[in-house]
Amino acid sequence: MDYRCKNSPEAASPDPRPLWTLAVIDSCWQGPLPPELGNISELKALYLNSNKFWGMLPPELGKLKQLERLHLNSNRFDGEIPKELGQATALVQLELHDNELRCFIRVAASAFLVMI
Repeated sequence: MDYRCKNSPEAASPDPRPLWTLAVIDSCWQGPLPPELGNISELKALYLNSNKFWGMLPPELGKLKQLERLHLNSNRFDGEIPKELGQATALVQLELHDNELRCFIRVAASAFLVMI
């Protein structure tokens, strides 16, 4: 996802630096999460808490193999937590509370912190 101004010189070519953290907290962003978030392969932390995102969580989040922290709490997500999220094997912190999500979670690693 490229959020740079389309008229800026930087918009002509993609930024070669990896994106490790994406944080949009308490900013009133709304709408469904785009499945393209799963394409940010080097992402280690995704903080989108306290916004107005809604809909189902995209299964593509499971493609984020380096993701360690996922904070999607205090939004309006609903439906089931996608089983593909279990493929994000580096995940140690998952915060999904204050949404309308349904799930069954099996915790395999004691270092995994879940807040639903």
